[in-house]
Amino acid sequence: MKYLITGISAAGKTTMAVLLRKQGHTTYDGDRISGLGHWVDSSAKPVKVPPRLTVDWMRRHYWNWEQEQVDRLLKSDATVFICGTSSNIKDFYPLFDKVFFLSISQETLKKRLDSRSSGFGKFKQEKVMALEWHDWFEGHHKALATTVIDANLPKQIVLKQILDQLA
Repeated sequence: MKYLITGISAAGKTTMAVLLRKQGHTTYDGDRISGLGHWVDSSAKPVKVPPRLTVDWMRRHYWNWEQEQVDRLLKSDATVFICGTSSNIKDFYPLFDKVFFLSISQETLKKRLDSRSSGFGKFKQEKVMALEWHDWFEGHHKALATTVIDANLPKQIVLKQILDQLA
């Protein structure tokens, strides 16, 4: 079985990857897979990334995953979890048996971003973008008929909700 756990920045994707891996599941954290994702322009051509992302730059560029890399990860074991997100994530939904969307409130997003010491959202410009994307991201992914998980809850409860729904 192939599972995708996705959500906006700070929704808990990396946390779920760590917890699932500790339980012995083949799990990949999309933020930690070299070559999986890269920034592209509106024509999907790779672009050089500035030293510090600005709101204007992020509005004109997209974080995309590579099809070959996703295929490689999915072939690595009979049961695989990929935890992460990208601008083209919906293109990969058909490859998965189940897609979990970690849903969080704006309030939770703000708190988690404010406590970040690394990862996207650590810097002010990234926080601005994450908060700007929140409502669209939540509505868009819920409309894609994913399995919605309330990720405002404690991480062990979120994990249990996911594990309870495995095929």
